[in-house]
Amino acid sequence: MAENCPIIKLVSVFNKGKLLILPGWHPEISTQILIILQKMQSMISHLFQSFPQKVFENKRLTLQEVVDLVEDYNKVAKPYALTWSGSYNTENLGDWGYSQCKDDVAQDIVNWAYGMVINPQIYYNNEANGKPNLNEISKICDEARIGEHDVFVDLGCGVGQFVYFVAAYARCKKTIGIEISDQSFKFATEVSGYFEKLMAHFGKRFGKFEISHGDFLEEKYRALICEEATVLFINNKMFDETLTHQLKVILRNLKAGTKVITTKPVCDIRHDDVNGDGPCNCQEWYENHQTPGGTGEESQKYSLMVIN
Repeated sequence: MAENCPIIKLVSVFNKGKLLILPGWHPEISTQILIILQKMQSMISHLFQSFPQKVFENKRLTLQEVVDLVEDYNKVAKPYALTWSGSYNTENLGDWGYSQCKDDVAQDIVNWAYGMVINPQIYYNNEANGKPNLNEISKICDEARIGEHDVFVDLGCGVGQFVYFVAAYARCKKTIGIEISDQSFKFATEVSGYFEKLMAHFGKRFGKFEISHGDFLEEKYRALICEEATVLFINNKMFDETLTHQLKVILRNLKAGTKVITTKPVCDIRHDDVNGDGPCNCQEWYENHQTPGGTGEESQKYSLMVIN
């Protein structure tokens, strides 16, 4: 048995994967560890033959019981990892065996990191930020060809899920999120720490990323946004008229070729802007839709504009 204040230490079976060390007395972390073990069971089921059936689905396990399950897993996982040392072992691990994240792998890791800080059943600051759609942002990354050559900046990143996902999936040269809320920034700092630990545990490479605390309208961000960024993401769905005007001013000062992704079209660039702000200087835009699974509800729309 572990001590009264246990530390979870999860052995990695992945090539170049690191030991995952987490505080075991944190309920949200223990919940996510059980989900991770379920994922491992789906990949290497033979290691779990001696475990009680559906044990990882038991929501009433104590924190100590979770720690003990991890210790039991480590006993079988460590020799297995040594057997496959130096190999990606994709025959057993599938996409999880590769060092580069496929979209579903990146989504899982980001969601686990988020869930270790915030109860995923409660959408934090939902009215302002909405529920981030990682599946949709992966499609946008593909269609807009966002990759290692890009500098991706999220203006108003909330807890930072898009920042971590883009760093993992697109592996941009630099991915930066700017967040004005003190509480969101605090959560983002915690989530980013768990994201890095999980990426290291699964042996995954990712691009450089950062969460910055401040207002993206501040002068200190002007060079980053207007000169360095090649891709901007803006959740402008709740922007008022004043903030929308300020956003248009930013758009007019972006360098040519900058890609701008928004959750609400800033203007219809098929016509001149007639609101006194002048033309938005955009080349094209489209809306990306995802069909929700049987909910009958319209999903989040994203618009892509390219500055000419």
